[in-house]
Amino acid sequence: MDDGISGIIADYSITAQTRHEENGGDDSNEISGNGTVGVNLGPWRMRADWQTNYQHTRSNDDDDEFGGDDTQKKWEWSRYYAWRALPSLKAKLALGEDYLNSDIFDGFNYVGGSVSTDDQMLPPNLRGYAPDISGVAHTTAKVTVSQMGRVIYETQVPAGPFRIQDLGDSVSGTLHIRIEEQNGQVQEYDISTASMPYLTRPGQVRYKIMMGRPQEWGHHVEGDFSLVLKPPGHR
Repeated sequence: MDDGISGIIADYSITAQTRHEENGGDDSNEISGNGTVGVNLGPWRMRADWQTNYQHTRSNDDDDEFGGDDTQKKWEWSRYYAWRALPSLKAKLALGEDYLNSDIFDGFNYVGGSVSTDDQMLPPNLRGYAPDISGVAHTTAKVTVSQMGRVIYETQVPAGPFRIQDLGDSVSGTLHIRIEEQNGQVQEYDISTASMPYLTRPGQVRYKIMMGRPQEWGHHVEGDFSLVLKPPGHR
């Protein structure tokens, strides 16, 4: 796996607006922005998220005893974190400030480290969950998988038991299987499938292990040190 080249990145988004009120109202100008700066060093990706806001208000009301200019400025670093790929485990190691996302229980912000499987390291046709199709061909045969009359998968299999495990993860519902034997015989049957957040393909495991402390806004931590094991996907 290629780690890419080392370098520095800066990503930002800036929004500006101005407002003018007639009849002696206030004039205001506001600039806000957010973004990320970071460094790529070998397999490591180190990042820091920032956000800023500048607001200037000027009163045009001569009768306003509190009139005049008012300026408010704010700049803060909202998150520090780093991660790297673990190719041999098809997983990602993350350190710093992160968010625990789960299909089972409520997520929360934390400071610590985590190791989690990463579907992006798999070929597209092996990501997520898809049904496992098996059968027996008496001769070399063509297997066709269709849904509502549309062919979504087709392959040649040798005589004997076969198993199809590389359907795309968007497949769900009722599938029609057609096996055309070399001797002219045809087998046809339907299978029903369903997709749930916890399911994964046979022989694969999805997990997330987190160690750290819950975090409030502003880099403040609270509570005790925790170890969370997100249950693996299974079938």
